[in-house]
Amino acid sequence: MAQQPRNSTRPLLASGLLGMALFLGGCQTLFGVPAQTRGADVETVPGQVIIKFRAETPETVRSALRSQYGVSRHDSLLPNSERWHVSGDVDTLRARLAAEAALEWAEPNYLRETLGFTAPEQSDDYNQWYLGAERGIGIQAAWDTISGTPGTGVTVAVVDTGVDVDHPDLTDRIARDGQGNKRFIDEVGSDSSVSTGNRNFTGIDGNGHGTHVAGIVGASAGNAGVVINSVPVGNVVGVAPGVSILPVKVMRADGSGDDFAIAKGLKDAADAGADVINLSVGGPAPSQALADAIAYDIAKGSTVVIASGNGYGPVYYPAAYAGVICVGSTSGVSTNPLSVPSYSNRGPELSLVAPGGDGDHKSADRGIYATLPTYDNYLSLVYGRSKHYGTQSGTSMATPIVSGVAALVIADAKARGETLTPSQVRARLLATVKPIGDQTFSPDWGYGLVDPLKALTWGGPGGSL
Repeated sequence: MAQQPRNSTRPLLASGLLGMALFLGGCQTLFGVPAQTRGADVETVPGQVIIKFRAETPETVRSALRSQYGVSRHDSLLPNSERWHVSGDVDTLRARLAAEAALEWAEPNYLRETLGFTAPEQSDDYNQWYLGAERGIGIQAAWDTISGTPGTGVTVAVVDTGVDVDHPDLTDRIARDGQGNKRFIDEVGSDSSVSTGNRNFTGIDGNGHGTHVAGIVGASAGNAGVVINSVPVGNVVGVAPGVSILPVKVMRADGSGDDFAIAKGLKDAADAGADVINLSVGGPAPSQALADAIAYDIAKGSTVVIASGNGYGPVYYPAAYAGVICVGSTSGVSTNPLSVPSYSNRGPELSLVAPGGDGDHKSADRGIYATLPTYDNYLSLVYGRSKHYGTQSGTSMATPIVSGVAALVIADAKARGETLTPSQVRARLLATVKPIGDQTFSPDWGYGLVDPLKALTWGGPGGSL
């Protein structure tokens, strides 16, 4: 089939139709939250429950219920939903709340984790093999189709542990407010880690995970010639080095975070105008609060990209919810670069895969090499990782690769005066993957490996070029 002209509206219409089909297939519904966790123990925040009032419930009834259940403080989330601070057993309280006609639902404030692996040592090697054509996504061929810096005009929110906004490869990419100040949305507040001697990481990336994710998305490649420990480490480049990165801190220095903070960060990212929201976070417990936040984001026009998880089992939440781009990993090992490592969560909800590295991620040749904070952080203090740059592996690392490709697609459409909906972006990425094996879809790798060149030059509903 001949390729459609780049200014044709037909691919956009086709992507919209296919998007409806792909939106409904391969992922769970946003609103029918499964009642059971996915084969793992889960932790919750003591003394907290998240509830949602029915929209018609008057404020007098809401106030009466807060008083009845001894709510010491309540914090708003989305319209009609809020976090309650309570005393006593949360599970017992939930059972009582389930019978309240004024409430749609009530659930614990679950804890979730970042989805990257760490190691006590790392190689001095540096290698961005995941961007290459042999084992990675072939980014150069995609960049060759773009005028200007790839990703320009697109904002990607990194909803994570925060970002080192002064890192030399990221400082020019950080989103700015109306006064030109770097933006940093913080939903965590006070942040110290016992493991690091109770150091205070408030207002910064105290872990390192978020800075690593941000570098994969959009490091600017403007730091060539930097040498650390006699090793040249500059010139790390992200998938979309022209994007604006919006740091949204929802996870603490130890890599944990609760559903209220995550949901609040997802909402704030969309409200701030994020075109793409990257969430390399998850856990086995379902959450209506997160499902509602994702629905809010998509309705606001944000494409949501979430890691499937490193649980060696079924897809984690919230990646399992419909409408998101659910990302698993390929290992990138030289013997079979498209193999799926055992840690990468699998299931019918999986959308596609991208390089995430294998279990032996101590070498950059086997993991994902990118930016790390320039100051002491959890990874450097607890695991002995270097500062500035280093390797990690996991679906956490595969996810920002896909977020970067989504940003390239959105930027390309904007440059042509067009607007893509989240379902159109998702459809385009899924329709243009590099096949793995002879199946159209597999719960091991979704529809296939993300392919930025084909995503940018897609000419029809079948992905023909």
